[in-house]
Amino acid sequence: MTQRKSNPTIKTVALEAGVSPSTVSRVLNDNDRVDPQLREKVQNAIKKTRYTPNLAARSMKGQKSKIIGCVVPDLAMSYFKEFLASTVEEARKHDYNILAASSASSLMEEQRILQSFANSMIDGVIFFPISHSSMTEDLSMFAQTPVLIGYRTNPYSNYPHITYDNKHGGYIATKYLLSLNRRRIAFVAGLFEEIIDKDEFLFQAKNGPFGRYASIDRLNGYIKAHKEFNLEIDPDLLYFSKNSDKDGAMVANKIVSENLDVDGLVSFSDTIAIGAMNFFKNQNIRVPEDISIVGYDDSPICSQVQPTLTSVNQDALKLGVECVSSMLKMIDHEEVSSKSLDVFLNIKDSTCKKQIDDNES
Repeated sequence: MTQRKSNPTIKTVALEAGVSPSTVSRVLNDNDRVDPQLREKVQNAIKKTRYTPNLAARSMKGQKSKIIGCVVPDLAMSYFKEFLASTVEEARKHDYNILAASSASSLMEEQRILQSFANSMIDGVIFFPISHSSMTEDLSMFAQTPVLIGYRTNPYSNYPHITYDNKHGGYIATKYLLSLNRRRIAFVAGLFEEIIDKDEFLFQAKNGPFGRYASIDRLNGYIKAHKEFNLEIDPDLLYFSKNSDKDGAMVANKIVSENLDVDGLVSFSDTIAIGAMNFFKNQNIRVPEDISIVGYDDSPICSQVQPTLTSVNQDALKLGVECVSSMLKMIDHEEVSSKSLDVFLNIKDSTCKKQIDDNES
């Protein structure tokens, strides 16, 4: 039976180079007080033995890199840009730096980044997974490195999470439109890499798994609001989209072409909401009179468009502060609990009460 080789250690490198382990350590720490010839010997031995510095072991000895890795799904979304800016600012207050990466809405890229982080000199990882039903990333590579899950709830039960209450966000957006006499409310869900049909999406909204898709949690809020108004859900009013102004216009075009008498719209992002709003206006469909629109994220652009956009506020800056604060506690071996942050509806000019004719009431 062949005996499995153990991973090379500093002692392995030292033996190969014919130097002491302390000399290897000084080379790894880029200490200037190492003879150039010895340094070259050690570097050659590292290559030959394929030794990889173990960050976790070094951290246990108190050698911190002062770097936190952060993975977000899509830097094209202004929300994640704001979040990262907040993490950088908060980390700087504690003499830490943020090493940021975007998975570009790709599960394969997400896996590549995580593996790269596992081989990097970082003290912890803030991980925002992309929306995907097969969320089975093996995080055991971070066995000695703290990992904090952000933006999603419960995809990794063994790790603390910090997120916003997506179900409540979908609920307050929909309930507000219903209170304005809107009864044909389209719901636009956002998916990243994976395509799911309406039946599967509705099935997951009812049966789970929950927390993997922000849009499924928000759809459950949409459903809850309709139940409170004794209204059935019409699957024809469920739409899927990626996240650009063009995609928002495409959704709006579908709504118009399908002639479903839509009088309200809840979108998974401000970008989609604004793209749809611009399309409706170009078609002489009045916003908010003919169709009232609610976005999500309450990004700065909501106040810059006409009409200004009503949107669910989930403060990206606050999330950044919370994530860094929790990660620093985890790095110092303090216990951190999962946390769900509150959202609220910022009402602006893209919504108004629908006038009901006597024969409709």
